[in-house]
Amino acid sequence: MPGPEEIKSSIDAFVEKSSKRLGEIWENPELAYEEVIAHDTLCAILEENGFQVTRHAHGLDTSFEASFGSRGRLMIFCAEYDALPDIGHACGHNLIGVASMTAFLALASVLKATGQPGRIKILGTPAEEHGGGKLDLLKAGAFDGADAALMSHPMPHHYYHDKHGSVGAAGARLVAKHSKLAEYKGRTAHPAANPWDGVNALDAVVAGYNNVSLMRQQMHPAQRVHCAIIDAPKRTNIIAGQTAVSWQCRSPKMDDLRKLTERLCSCLHAGALATGCQLDLKDESAYSDLLLNDTLCGLYQDHMARYSQNVLKADPEYIQASTDFGDVSYALPAIHAMFCIPVKEKGVVTHHWSFTEAAGTDVAFQICLTVGKCLALSAWDLLSDDRKYEAAVADWKNARCE
Repeated sequence: MPGPEEIKSSIDAFVEKSSKRLGEIWENPELAYEEVIAHDTLCAILEENGFQVTRHAHGLDTSFEASFGSRGRLMIFCAEYDALPDIGHACGHNLIGVASMTAFLALASVLKATGQPGRIKILGTPAEEHGGGKLDLLKAGAFDGADAALMSHPMPHHYYHDKHGSVGAAGARLVAKHSKLAEYKGRTAHPAANPWDGVNALDAVVAGYNNVSLMRQQMHPAQRVHCAIIDAPKRTNIIAGQTAVSWQCRSPKMDDLRKLTERLCSCLHAGALATGCQLDLKDESAYSDLLLNDTLCGLYQDHMARYSQNVLKADPEYIQASTDFGDVSYALPAIHAMFCIPVKEKGVVTHHWSFTEAAGTDVAFQICLTVGKCLALSAWDLLSDDRKYEAAVADWKNARCE
């Protein structure tokens, strides 16, 4: 069985040719479903390395896929690359793309050299921050027939180091999320001349918001409800006839999330009833919680130790964040490893400008190359060892039943 040094050699050759190109993703941040430069850059790197790439895959303009191998089990590496408005790659998705590309190219070279049965695919998964590209890809059949899915996500160094003395976690507990768009319709009028003829849609927003604020007193500490006003009046001399608010509920498990979402909807309906407005509630994205796979987490932890990297097997605490990879973890055995990168400003997590800066450093790039190696080695274990693969499947089935 090839060891880490053999995989490292193939990665080094890849990095020598492609590191500058991969940096283009951080330099050109793009929003959900608009990741044109990232899509084209990653596709070009794959083609330069001799792979046939399907661009605009599965009906998504900024998705892609490339494969290697014709027999054996199928492993999928998920590459993210979308950014956030105004603050760029403040969640480090450029590094996710680097780690997954590294894992795919490294493992392909090993499979080619050894003749070991196994199939691997790199899948470009846009729009994790908004919309849920992996949900689209699941519905389109992009994960059909796959035996496991692997990816990783960066975090600031202090997040794990200060609490656990580690540089990451093989398994992360991410919560489920449901987004709702609340559109209120009232009737415009002049607020001074004839306010009695108006039905104030802004009052409906305020009433609903206050109802949710009262509900927070009875929410579980692990649950969250938060919002952004999307459409509101821009002038003071018009009673608002229309408003819109995007709401998100988060809870550790899907069953509890459904109950929390129902409570949110009751609060919003009450605001409409109190003001006489009509309320149209629309479903936006809904992400499942992230299932842990004990076997996959153990494999990744062991491989990181080979590179003198101490990571937790599983984070004991919930991270109050969500990912569309949660739905992937319900569909097949999966790992969503967390790795740490240095951040100058102490105490920040992600979605902060200082994390944007950190995600573009050479130090962060080198760290995610090591992560890519360990993802490749973990996938190799599942391809080459029936017992390890069967254990991962058993863990997945058990986690779905909990």
